[in-house]
Amino acid sequence: MSIARRHIAAVEALELLGHEDVVEIGCGHGVATRLILERLTTGIILALDRSAKMIGTVEASSFEALASGRLRTRAETLEAVDWQGARFDRILAVNVDFGLRLKEDWPALIKSLLRTGGVFVFAFEVPPGGDKAHAIVRRTQKGLEETGFTVSECAGPVRVLRATLD
Repeated sequence: MSIARRHIAAVEALELLGHEDVVEIGCGHGVATRLILERLTTGIILALDRSAKMIGTVEASSFEALASGRLRTRAETLEAVDWQGARFDRILAVNVDFGLRLKEDWPALIKSLLRTGGVFVFAFEVPPGGDKAHAIVRRTQKGLEETGFTVSECAGPVRVLRATLD
């Protein structure tokens, strides 16, 4: 199975050392989740998707990681999860348009989920001729910066924003 360049670029931008606790928002079929699992040694990943079908796919393809506790899953929307004070070292979202449902509220939610020194990576692969995708990336960057993140864009064929808290 070939891996889309957006997943590869996004996981590389996380700069994982292996011990981090990670959440992937909108994990879909779990491509990035599996790439992250390959890099984690003592850390865990929480795969989050609003589709129970997608979560089922992730669980079926990563049964050993699920059984060992390195993989956790939630079939919920980001805003519906009761996080109970959970904090993460890294948060990843690939091709997710937060503004559709969450409007301007999502950057503060991301901020509340990150530990001190944490990193949020947002990757969006722009379809050929797709101006809408560029607007989503610009809007995402603006929202993060207005919430106190320092945002840099990683070089490459995929639009990848790496946001950190000062």
